[in-house]
Amino acid sequence: MTALWTSLVVLCLAAPGEADDTVSSPDLKKIDRVIKKEPAYAGQPQYGLLVFGPRARTCVWLVLGKSKPTSERYDLLYADLNSNGDLTEPAERFAGQAEHNDVRFALPDFEDRETGSVHTAFTVRASGDSAPTVMVSLKWRDGFKMGGGYPVDPDDGYLKFGNTAASAPVLWANGDGPFRFQLWLDRKLTIDAADHRNDLRFFVGQRGAGASSFWAFQEHVLPEGEPLQATLIYRDAQGKEKRHTSLLSERC
Repeated sequence: MTALWTSLVVLCLAAPGEADDTVSSPDLKKIDRVIKKEPAYAGQPQYGLLVFGPRARTCVWLVLGKSKPTSERYDLLYADLNSNGDLTEPAERFAGQAEHNDVRFALPDFEDRETGSVHTAFTVRASGDSAPTVMVSLKWRDGFKMGGGYPVDPDDGYLKFGNTAASAPVLWANGDGPFRFQLWLDRKLTIDAADHRNDLRFFVGQRGAGASSFWAFQEHVLPEGEPLQATLIYRDAQGKEKRHTSLLSERC
């Protein structure tokens, strides 16, 4: 059997928007990284930035810290929930709850002042010790569960925060569409293979800035009858471009 590399996958979702970047999205790399006021950290803090809404105008700094220099885990979270750039306010300092190899932080419902939307079940999970991976989750408009950050390939590992504000990855929390797609398990495919290793799987959500920063739906959101079409563009063994279009019927 002949092997191929996928060069492009175009997906068409009937609603609520386009599947690619024909619709403009905010330039997350240009977001202001200045934090106006920070607490005295015990050890090296870990910085992440969460931005909300279609224009990414509401910015929430998430900074992991330790309760004391000798702590093995990052057991504190500073969350700038009023988006004023001041991380020293007592109401924005959260102690984590240890769960096996994780530390979980439960945050209050969050109101995006730019849009008026309220998002519930807001949590941050730090997994591991000295350089934890991080997952941020919430219920968008108290509805579907979304979260980030996901890698292109599981071998790349999940999201890690940066050692400085300038190096912080950016997660774009936006559940109103249009949505983008990202391959999960970006790998070589085999023509005519009939096993699960040849499956194409995708995250549906928004691209962030930085490694493993994709923000995705974490539950089923598409109705069973919602048409989803994929066009696979590739080159065969002779180097000739080929296209294959099909409807995607399975939801995972």
